Amino acid sequence: VKGLSEKEVQASIAIWNVGYQATGDELAEVNQQLTQSTKAVSEFLRNAGFDEKEMAVQPPRLRDTSMETRDSDAQLPPHRYVASQSLLLRTGKIDLVKPALAAVSNLMMSGVQLSGGSLPD
Repeated sequence: VKGLSEKEVQASIAIWNVGYQATGDELAEVNQQLTQSTKAVSEFLRNAGFDEKEMAVQPPRLRDTSMETRDSDAQLPPHRYVASQSLLLRTGKIDLVKPALAAVSNLMMSGVQLSGGSLPD
């Protein structure tokens, strides 16, 4: 017998890279914003039922906009530094991901500037 059969299977692991950013004119200010955002994201995920051991803070990326080339008549960006960072969640608690994703706007209300790519894989 030949044929094609499909079966839906629940995932055994979810990977969610929660990205956030900070902007400012002083490195200390940007670093402080990233530190606060990391704590807020970590607390959010713990409150959603995930364990600290399932989370990994990724290294920050920093862009100095004053070093970028631009046309002579181009307006300067509002802030010199733009930094981004993420917290990577790797979990087997699949059923907890969807409710946490639905509540992610709470992070924005607490001041976290979420950046692109904050959806689970």
